[in-house]
Amino acid sequence: MAKPAKNRPRRAVRPETPLLFFDDSILADLRDLLAPADFAAIVAKARETLPATLHDVHQAWKAGDREETGRHAHKLAGLAGNFGGRALMEAARQVENACRKGSTRQLVRLIGGLEGLLQPTLDALNQSTAPPG
Repeated sequence: MAKPAKNRPRRAVRPETPLLFFDDSILADLRDLLAPADFAAIVAKARETLPATLHDVHQAWKAGDREETGRHAHKLAGLAGNFGGRALMEAARQVENACRKGSTRQLVRLIGGLEGLLQPTLDALNQSTAPPG
């Protein structure tokens, strides 16, 4: 077995790539795949469903149901990710994981963080789907 060279320079460790808050390329792909009316319809549905799903997360948490809170967080993560909301998706995944193995204090903090990401995600969705001009 060969020994590593002692004087070999180490490869630089790349800093972790920062998470995109919102990924416009996902919407661009959807726009390319769908007829304009279909694209408008699913984006409108996302605008309604994102806040409703976050509300469901809060309601399940208030009811003391960690399992249901996790299910709603999973749905929120998928929905946000499907429409480019990367930061909201990641935060919802953290809530989902914490529902399985996190502390109550951690969940309170994480669920509270979702609220602060919803409106900026909706704003980015609106900006990304606005007609050019």
